[in-house]
Amino acid sequence: YSASFTNAAGCDSTAYLNLTIRKSTASTSSATACDSYTWNGVTYTQSGSYTAILTNAVGCDSMAYLNLTINVTPADPVITVTSNCNATSTLTTSSAGTILWSTGATTSSITVNSSGVYYATQTVSGCTSDTGFANVSIVVHTGTAWYVNNNSTSGDVYTTAVGNNSNIGTASCPFGTVTYAISQAVAGDTIFVDAGTYTENVSVNKGVTILGSNAGIDPNTGSRVSEATLSGTWSIASGSVTLNGFSVTGSGAAFAGSG
Repeated sequence: YSASFTNAAGCDSTAYLNLTIRKSTASTSSATACDSYTWNGVTYTQSGSYTAILTNAVGCDSMAYLNLTINVTPADPVITVTSNCNATSTLTTSSAGTILWSTGATTSSITVNSSGVYYATQTVSGCTSDTGFANVSIVVHTGTAWYVNNNSTSGDVYTTAVGNNSNIGTASCPFGTVTYAISQAVAGDTIFVDAGTYTENVSVNKGVTILGSNAGIDPNTGSRVSEATLSGTWSIASGSVTLNGFSVTGSGAAFAGSG
């Protein structure tokens, strides 16, 4: 640009201007973060809209706008361990987020059959918690005593639950049949059979002691409790088998011995 005017001495004067116009800028961005977010040197912990005045590359003001969402990292999952009668444990968490177990499962509960340390995290709105841990000790049968219960706890003296052959054969997790208990026992073991009726064809092929709910009680003079009743055919194929405390009933009930 140029301009002509008269200077102080009354003469013509021409002024020249080399002009560069630089522009200010503005930008808008959005961000989502867990717990906090640092933007232009400032750390924010609350969701909201924020503004920063900066200098752009050409030296002009630059207005920056941020739409920020802050999500809170959830708490570590609390894991509850329940020991099952079939030599497994069930791990459960009530956490509401997306669960990821150390086994790779994503359900709210898992069932495991090995002792050890298991852990889980939960994710809520893209934020993942620290790890929650659980120590698992699988309950297994130990010792020389085995327990049998039919499908009722009425009148029981040995056991505290109904029987199932998928159980481990303890007083709190008894088997459901005498036959299966014999298959798991070894010579010298004792099998406690609780009150109830057991209709089975049983082969006793090892030297075990099998005690009914009235073991040791005289059938004629003693005060007997609810009976463990045997109904079926029993084959005694060992010479060192003890049966005590049972009631035998039914037209088909029979005992045969070969030992």
